[in-house]
Amino acid sequence: MKTNFKDIKPYLIEFTIVTAGVLVALFLSNYKENNQTRKYYITSIETINNEIETNYKDLKGTIEGHMNLLDTIKKYRTNHITIRELIINKGRWAK
Repeated sequence: MKTNFKDIKPYLIEFTIVTAGVLVALFLSNYKENNQTRKYYITSIETINNEIETNYKDLKGTIEGHMNLLDTIKKYRTNHITIRELIINKGRWAK
């Protein structure tokens, strides 16, 4: 039995169209996924940078407080005063 090209031609055309459609869909899906990944990456980096800046400011404030307390301790260490009195009455956290 001999296969005629005229009988196969419609199937080849349809197969080519379906294959091209699938490839276009895969390309668009891949493009969308890469775009979403890039946006997520940028958002993550911005969040990390903001957190680092906030932590740095908080740490800087804590260090300044401790340095003030250390200076106060050095100033009053020869007096007969308890650490509690020193911290509460003379330190930064006086009430």
